[in-house]
Amino acid sequence: MGRVDLPGSSKRWTVFDRLGDVSPWYFIIFWIGLNLVQAFFTDVHNDESYYWLYTKQLQWGYYDHPPMVAIWIKAGMALFPEELGLRFFHVLSFGASLLIWLRWARREHHIYFYLLLFSAPFVNYLSFMVFPDGPLLFFFSAFAWAYLSYHQQRSARYLIFMSLGLAGMLYSKYHGVLVFPLLLLAQRKAFGELWPYLVAALALFLYVPHLWWQYQNGFPSFQFHLTGRATAFDWEDPMSFLLQQSLSVGPALFMAFA
Repeated sequence: MGRVDLPGSSKRWTVFDRLGDVSPWYFIIFWIGLNLVQAFFTDVHNDESYYWLYTKQLQWGYYDHPPMVAIWIKAGMALFPEELGLRFFHVLSFGASLLIWLRWARREHHIYFYLLLFSAPFVNYLSFMVFPDGPLLFFFSAFAWAYLSYHQQRSARYLIFMSLGLAGMLYSKYHGVLVFPLLLLAQRKAFGELWPYLVAALALFLYVPHLWWQYQNGFPSFQFHLTGRATAFDWEDPMSFLLQQSLSVGPALFMAFA
């Protein structure tokens, strides 16, 4: 697995073999430790300062984001001061997300997972800097784990975990609303089963406090995202987006699809 013959040499290169054999637990411990060091020594970013202001008065919602990022920061700063506390649960949740995917991946594919992570510079940046994408990724990963587990074991407890994951995504970032409908469109036969309706109903029930907050305050988040951010089309925007995505995924993913 992963062996290549070096040009002009009869030796076999086994570095990839050894890296691919690294236990997911060891890799995640290394990844979390590395990011805790970076979290401790890296100055606070402007966006992080903005999210930190949320913690001064915890609410069920904020002007442009749901409250999960504020809860992450508040919980971390209850344990540690300054930068480390600000980012602590973000680092842990990102590591937990990676562990979920590694545990599901076949062992022979771990090497590709490791290489993709190390070749994507923005992934490392986002794994210790606080953004709403961190809890979104964690709850998406938990939701995916519960979904796959339910279809293997058909246990009702995984329906509860799916609902928690779905509600967690919605409390993290509004993009989470896309996940469940797109999943059902890809699995149309699920419309004839009971489980999607149970999951959606429980997730919606858990999301009622945020919706009530929106109603009480005149739906500020929806107005901001649907109308307040609207600007005239500029070619610079899609070009900037494509550049950011290319830096985020790194060269290895491009090579994989080449």
